[in-house]
Amino acid sequence: MRPLVVVPVLGRTRERRMETRFIVPGSMVANLDFVEGIFGNAGDPYLPENDAALDPLGWTGHTGLVVLAPHLTSVTKKALGLPHQSVATERQVRDGMCWSDPAERYNDGQAFKVCARDERGVMVTIIADN
Repeated sequence: MRPLVVVPVLGRTRERRMETRFIVPGSMVANLDFVEGIFGNAGDPYLPENDAALDPLGWTGHTGLVVLAPHLTSVTKKALGLPHQSVATERQVRDGMCWSDPAERYNDGQAFKVCARDERGVMVTIIADN
């Protein structure tokens, strides 16, 4: 999918888009219809006409990845590598980013979203929800 990032203005700017890939469990593929309705669908990313990198004037240089992972709501804080409360910093304790019970789930087992961006401009969003 190639969401519009820069709106074209005649004589000023041309349309620019970023590239976004979605990874979802097979049982949730129907949800992509909703996403495609918002962002559009650039088609098979392995075909040259759909490769954003081959359009340097129309591509922002950013690539995004969205992973829909509803199973992550059952992951424990311990499994994620968060520290035990006895060795956690004051801020980790305040923000709930530590555990006292090994079975304690991250975000109390509720839906959550994690976003990150690296120095190359690659953005990743993980959504633990359906």
